[in-house]
Amino acid sequence: MANTDPLGDVIPELSLVRNPQDGLYYKVSPTELDLFTRSYAPPLPADDAIATPEEQGTSVLDYGKLFMLGGAQTAQGIGWLTKKAGLESFGQAVEDLGTNAVDYWQNALTPAMQQELAKQFVVKNDMGEYEWGDAGFGTAIATGVTSLPATMLSFGVGGGLTKVLQVFANPVGRSALATAAKAGSQAAAKKLAFVDSVIGAAGFGAAEGIQGGASVGQQVEAQVLKMDPEKLAQSERYRQVFDSTDEDMPWAERHNYAATTVAKEAASEAGWQSGLTTALLGAPMGAFFGRALGKRVSDMMASTATRRIGTAAAGEAAQEFLQSGGEQLAQNRALIGAGDTDRGTWDDVLNQAVGGALAGAALGGAFGLAEPAPQQQSSAGT
Repeated sequence: MANTDPLGDVIPELSLVRNPQDGLYYKVSPTELDLFTRSYAPPLPADDAIATPEEQGTSVLDYGKLFMLGGAQTAQGIGWLTKKAGLESFGQAVEDLGTNAVDYWQNALTPAMQQELAKQFVVKNDMGEYEWGDAGFGTAIATGVTSLPATMLSFGVGGGLTKVLQVFANPVGRSALATAAKAGSQAAAKKLAFVDSVIGAAGFGAAEGIQGGASVGQQVEAQVLKMDPEKLAQSERYRQVFDSTDEDMPWAERHNYAATTVAKEAASEAGWQSGLTTALLGAPMGAFFGRALGKRVSDMMASTATRRIGTAAAGEAAQEFLQSGGEQLAQNRALIGAGDTDRGTWDDVLNQAVGGALAGAALGGAFGLAEPAPQQQSSAGT
């Protein structure tokens, strides 16, 4: 029987198909309609002779693919942020490029690695109580590798912003402190360390907030556009925009306009909330407590390689716990407002927070291992 339901992905009677990439409906030719109709056919039953993901196992190449996947996800966020800056066409092109790359690298992963990424760190049982899921050390490492490109970008942008702030934020006062510190003044050296820690917190915090906000904003916009129209219709804002359009317009055009409007508004709200939370609770925490406590405390806590690794891992884990949980909370709030009433405000928040903390601990420990010992730093500075 022909599909006349306007909520379907393919509507033959109207020659409409829903683009799975952007979630919008488009009018197509009969030939294209036939291709889309066949593409939505149910998959063939699996062959029992094919090895399961566990039997196939992961590959070393998977980690390179995960890194590329993280880079593609970062490109999606950059494209979304570029659109918000007013360069709509260029930003959309960058975002589409990132989206295509995400699909490519996800499909390039072995089935075992795809299954690893789908595992949960924390789940709710039938009693509504939290318990440990099926994720483990391998999932944390895979998550950490995927997030590495975004982390590297944040570090690069944060370092640049910090340098700019050091030059233009009270340059006379900082220059005087730097001169006095070079002359041997311990008091000036301590003040300079404190000033630089605050500047570093501002620079790295801003970079992390921009990157995190862009990532969340892009994800929310894409998810809202792909929501079922009947679910979107539960949003008062969607109904308001839809009803404001010309009734003589085709249904698909009215839906596309309303869905796009709601998606952009929800993405902006989630983006700035997540970005602000990350900027305030993320990088500044590590920058401040890592350097502003003073050289004596830093040397005491990080006098050995083991302690440096532990300190860096703990700091990054705490930062990522707050950041990942906050990002998921912002997404949930935005998606609920857009009509996803089946979603709970705290759904997946603890799972994302724990997963982010474990992945952050792995990355932080690696950075701590690569950091020179305090004695080497001291000698380098004399």
